[in-house]
Formats: sequence, structure tokens, C-alpha cells
Amino acid sequence: MKRLLILPLLVFGVFAQEPEHELRFADPVLVEHGGVTSVTIPGELLLLEEEGRPMVPYARRVDTFPKGYRVVDMKLSRVAEPESILDITLPVVQIDAYLDNPPPMTPGYFPKEQFRWELFDNADGSTVLVTLIFPFHYTPEKRLGVFHSSYEFELTSVETGVSITGIGTERPTFDPGDAVAVALGLENTGGAQAVTVEAGVYEPGSDRRVERLGAKKLTLDGAETIALTWNTGKGTAGDFEMRVSVKDASGRELDRDVAWFRVGRPAAELTGFEAAPDPFKPGEKVVARFRVENTGTCAISGEGVLAVSRGGSLVEEIREKFTGLKPGKDRAFELAWDTEGAERDAVYGLAGLARFEGGATEAQRTEASTNARPVASFTASAESVAVNEEVEFDASGTTDPDGRVAQLEWEFGDGGTAAGPKVRHGYSEPDSYRVRLLATDDKGRPAAAELVVVVTGD
Repeated sequence: MKRLLILPLLVFGVFAQEPEHELRFADPVLVEHGGVTSVTIPGELLLLEEEGRPMVPYARRVDTFPKGYRVVDMKLSRVAEPESILDITLPVVQIDAYLDNPPPMTPGYFPKEQFRWELFDNADGSTVLVTLIFPFHYTPEKRLGVFHSSYEFELTSVETGVSITGIGTERPTFDPGDAVAVALGLENTGGAQAVTVEAGVYEPGSDRRVERLGAKKLTLDGAETIALTWNTGKGTAGDFEMRVSVKDASGRELDRDVAWFRVGRPAAELTGFEAAPDPFKPGEKVVARFRVENTGTCAISGEGVLAVSRGGSLVEEIREKFTGLKPGKDRAFELAWDTEGAERDAVYGLAGLARFEGGATEAQRTEASTNARPVASFTASAESVAVNEEVEFDASGTTDPDGRVAQLEWEFGDGGTAAGPKVRHGYSEPDSYRVRLLATDDKGRPAAAELVVVVTGD
């Protein structure tokens, strides 16, 4: 095993005998505009992965190791003394571009960690080490920034023929109470070697272990696949990861990997969607009501949404959050769209849906306008006739509350069509035919009415 003090900026896989030890950052650049100070570090990136957090600079390094070498640990051995930057207000991360106002900034020291690293396997057996370093930290409630100009790391690597060749579950999601089986592929390209496989289930991205699984000992010679099983409880739900470590007889880690999975199937259904008034007066609130039911096997959190559109383009989204909705339970929503600024006689599409972890419900739709729909209505001289007997259809009862009826179009259910307030039609085959009248007013808004005509062979 080799223990090296190295710089993430350098190529780790070279294993130089006297590598540079220190990673230094240029001084941060502060630009103030409108009471908000943007902080950048020349040559580095901005951390934008979590909405509501301050926008801080960070560094990312990617390095490759040749086949046969594994990075098994990386520790921070020294960090420069902090330099304080007082009385600054950083911009907040806003992931959703549709929000008119940025979200409130989450309080607390951020980022909480100094660095993180992750190892990825290539198909040729080499590995890629991705290291994220966080030299700038911010506490919003104190308006205080802290900068570290340099870091020193200790890297632990091992040369071995033992490796994990694959890890995964049979499916990504399990129901509470299921047994989660993880298949672990192992390979030893050297001689037969005694190894121990240790595994535990953890909450993602944390050191909080949910359950430790029993160690498995085996003599590895060539390739082998073993199964690791976690029996979930009835109340278990959430995202989890099974972390696996392969060690030699002396306890040195030879390889590690992670399998990600979810316990609990998130699903929901939206019902009872309706919106009123229609028509509306400009400035009047149009209120949409609907219910969201949790049809999955775990609690869900998300938001009910009323999406307003015109001509296929989104005009506005009105949202209301919900948390911890349990399986089999539902939640009522009442979302209001303020129509101030709505164009007269324009037709607006209204869609209700719910977004939650892992998906969204199917949207239910209606529309609203300042222009009232026409009231489509018609009569038939008979609703049961013989083959080739003509039926007279009369739409003279169709009206428009705030204008006039501009067009009347007919579909007779057998492919035949016509136009006008009064029409006649006969059928050549016995069957049941759905007759449809489409009425359009002088501002282009349609309405429809239907009835069924039964044609017999007599």
C-alpha cells in the first residue's frame, strides 16, 4: 500500500515520488451590484446544485489511475487559516427559472464540508477520481464569507488484482417489506486470495448507517458473483445506498462500490379538477379546485400546480407545496389565478397537476375566457329511423350569451358532414350513430352538443 501527499491539480495516477503537496487558489473576486455581491475564484466553478443555497465558488478536479491501482481513501491533512470577508450578501441559487422572485436563502454555514471525492470505474479497468474542493464558505445570517487559500491532501492507494466488476439491484424501486437483493460481481486477476466483503445500508450522501449487514468471507480466484440482501421493514421508505467494501486478510481495503435504490413507490392521482368562473371579468380571480391522492407505497412531498397558458405558451404557474402525504390519503387544493392583465376575448388553457419526488400526475385541463362559450343545442325529427330514412336536424336553439353564433358544423357519425342551422341526413346501414354539432361564436370560441340516432334495417 502506498500513502502519498498529493495535489488534486496534478495527475494522481502518475504516482510521482515527490509530488507537489499543496493546492493554492487565487484570491476571490468580488463584484457588487444592487446590494448583492457575486464571488468568484479565477479558473473555478460556481456551486449551483441546491436551490436556496448561497452561490459560492468551488473547484473540481478529475484524475485517472491505471488498471491495478485503487484509491481507497483521501483525507485533508492541512488547510490554510481562514480569511474572513465581512458584510456581503451573496446571490441565492434559483433552479426554477419560472419563479418571479428568488427563493429565500437557507440559513447556516455552507458548504458544510471542505471537500468530497468519488471514484468511477472505466471499462478498461482504470479508475477516475473526481474531487470537489470548497475553499469558500458563507453564513447568510451573519453576512460572513470565509476563504481558505490552500489545501493539502493525503491519498491512500493500493495495488491489487482484486476488483468489483459490477453492482446493482434487479429493479430501482422496492415496496416496504421487500427484500432488496444486490448482486455483486468480483474478480481477481492474480492468484487465489482470501477476501472479506463488508456491506451496510446508508442514507444517501451521509454517514448515517441504517443497518449493517453481515460480512461474507470467501477465497476469490477468478470471477465470482455473490448476493447481498437487506430485508426492509414495513415502515421503511426513502432513498438508500448499499455501500460495499472488499478487504484482504489484514483488513486493507481493496475496492469499494455503491448500489442506489429506493424503498417505497411514489405515485399520485389528481381528481375533481374544475375552474370557475368561466367566463370571467378582467381582474377577477379564477379559482381551480382539485384533489391529490397518494396512490403509492410511501409518503410523498411536492406541490399542487395550476398552469395557465395561451396559444401553447405558459403564462403563469400558481403552486402550493405539500409534505408528508401518506399512502391512501388525499389533499385538497384551491389555487387562484389573478386575471389582472388578461386579454379580452382571449382563451386561456388551465391545467391542474401535482409534482412530487419521482414524477408528476397526469394533467387535467379546462379553459377560461372573458368571452362566454356559445350554448350549443339541437333537435332531431326522429332518434330511431329506418335505413335511408332522412332525419332533420335543427340547431336554431343554439345561442351565444355575449355575441352571436358565427358557424354551425355537423358530423353525422358515418363520415358525412354538413353546415348550417337546419340540415337533413339519411343512413345507408343499420347501426347507432353519434351526431355532433359544433357551434362557434363570432370571437372564435366553440361549444358542442351530441345525440345518438339509431338506424334499423326495417
